[in-house]
Amino acid sequence: MAYPSFARARHVGRRSIGGAATVSVFGLAAAVALAALILLVPILAELLANGGCITVPAADSKLIDEWKVVPVSVDAQAAHYEHCGLLPTVWQARQSIAGPLLRGMYRSCGLLHNNQGCLLAIVGCLWTLAVLAGVLLYGLERWAHYAAVRIAGALQAQIHGQAHRLGAGDLFIGQKLTAGTLFFEKTAVVRRALVGWWYVFPHAACFAVLMLALALSVDFWLALTTILLAGFSWRLFALLRKGVRHRAALLADRAGNIEGALREQLQQNRLLGNLTMEDRVDSTVFHEDLRRSEAIALTRAAAASSVGPLVMLCVLLVAGFVLLLAGFNVLRDPPRLSFSGIVFLSSSLMATAYPLFCIERLLEQLPEAEQAAEEILTYLDREPRVGQLPDAVPLERLSRQMMLEHVTLADMAGRLLLDHVSMVLPAGQSVVLFCSDDSTPLALAGLLSRFCDPAAGQVFYDGHDLRQATLESVRRQVTLILPDHLLVSGTVAENIVGDPSRVTSDEILAAARLVHAYEFIQSLPQGLETLVGPLGVALSAGQAIRLGLARVALRRPSVVVIEEPREDLDQITAERVADALERVAQGRTLVILARRLATLRAAPRILLFHEGRLLAEGTHLELLQHNDLYRHLNYVRFNEFRDKLR
Repeated sequence: MAYPSFARARHVGRRSIGGAATVSVFGLAAAVALAALILLVPILAELLANGGCITVPAADSKLIDEWKVVPVSVDAQAAHYEHCGLLPTVWQARQSIAGPLLRGMYRSCGLLHNNQGCLLAIVGCLWTLAVLAGVLLYGLERWAHYAAVRIAGALQAQIHGQAHRLGAGDLFIGQKLTAGTLFFEKTAVVRRALVGWWYVFPHAACFAVLMLALALSVDFWLALTTILLAGFSWRLFALLRKGVRHRAALLADRAGNIEGALREQLQQNRLLGNLTMEDRVDSTVFHEDLRRSEAIALTRAAAASSVGPLVMLCVLLVAGFVLLLAGFNVLRDPPRLSFSGIVFLSSSLMATAYPLFCIERLLEQLPEAEQAAEEILTYLDREPRVGQLPDAVPLERLSRQMMLEHVTLADMAGRLLLDHVSMVLPAGQSVVLFCSDDSTPLALAGLLSRFCDPAAGQVFYDGHDLRQATLESVRRQVTLILPDHLLVSGTVAENIVGDPSRVTSDEILAAARLVHAYEFIQSLPQGLETLVGPLGVALSAGQAIRLGLARVALRRPSVVVIEEPREDLDQITAERVADALERVAQGRTLVILARRLATLRAAPRILLFHEGRLLAEGTHLELLQHNDLYRHLNYVRFNEFRDKLR
């Protein structure tokens, strides 16, 4: 199965980590070292089994004489050699693929001519190969982690850049920002899969192929029979496990239904008893459901406990059949397969189990990694919802009116947030938006500040299409105050002005005094230099919104869009926020996303929205008298008994 998104993610930052040659070299070298390690096991077993003793036909003794080995005794039929180290193995393998290599080693190395020297040599090679394989696998794993971390870091850097490029547009169309989830969770999934990909495949696949090839070279048909039987057993185990899981899910559903029925009957018995209706209590159904529950519990237990014995039975049957075939090969005269050959064949086939298990676990991870990579790449491929035209002009300060003309806007799922909305907002006046849902006011805030563009219709500032203006000038003329997205991790001064070096401390404090923020700022540990926001001192909703109003006082925008906080403010804080808002609203167009009854009562003009449509406008009293929806929403949201009745 192909994983195109995961494959594409693997190539991110490839130049900074080197090519696949490093992986191939480390992986192949580790596989060869492990294969050589396994190859020495039957040689050692053969040495311990025969003690370096062998009897060969007298006619063949001349060949052994060329290897500088002297027989203990020679007669007309045979020559006897004792304590000759690796000689029996070399002789038995003389016609195999490894025969020339073993003969050359035996002739050139006198240490292999006696048992003690041969034992030392084999054990020394085992130690050396084990250390070499460990070092290579360690290096391969370190490189895999290094490459995976670098690529995950490259993905995170691109996500960060894309989040900056896309801006806050998603916030205003009813979709939560996904950059944080992609940055931390999804890249972690891809990173883990990358480690497995580069660590498992190079050495595990090569090692498994080498072991299978060596096993087939010892005895092709016996090895092939064993492989087929092992594959059949594994497939049977997979089917059994799948069937048991499916059966367990069905039984769990049935058990849940019966448990619900039992709970209902217990509740009913208690209720009927309290109503002195004991004659209506019938325990027959209860006992039948109880017996059914017991039967299902026993069935689930039996199904879960049957997998292990069945798998063990299959393994023993396969192992017994393979041992039977191997025994026939060894006990025939002459033997078709030596003792060392059986050991080597068994160790080779068993050694393939671990790399195949590692590959299977990696394959189980890849679908999740593919999905995570696809989500990341889809996000990276997205184009910003707004862009600046080459001939865009700066937006002048609003002097006449803002106007929406047949504006339509939908969220990412296609649900309409604004449906052919047309309205006029005169400059320098206040207007309150009251909506039946939270999506519509945010969509309007995003349109007025051009964090998103309408799918249809136009937004005009003094008759100029907002899409013809530069983004910088739009953001300079429009300030948003949204309580859920008001503070960043930084000092109080940075949250008010952004770059405190552009203004003096006296100017910042003057703005703070204007919006009644000076007192609580002075009470903070470091005053203007106190770190606030997600990583700093937590501020209340009233304090945070006053910092936002201080930002308005310093930036002097022509349009202010403010969303009232969701939580209820105490009377003193609410009065201070209202007075601060009245002060900064002087000479500015003010758009309020209302959440307080007092705001609606004092509003000179209210726009009522429902399901993306502008239904009505007027004062609070006018809408109460003539609009049923407005009256209903007021009752539901501002009923003083709503919290007590929950």
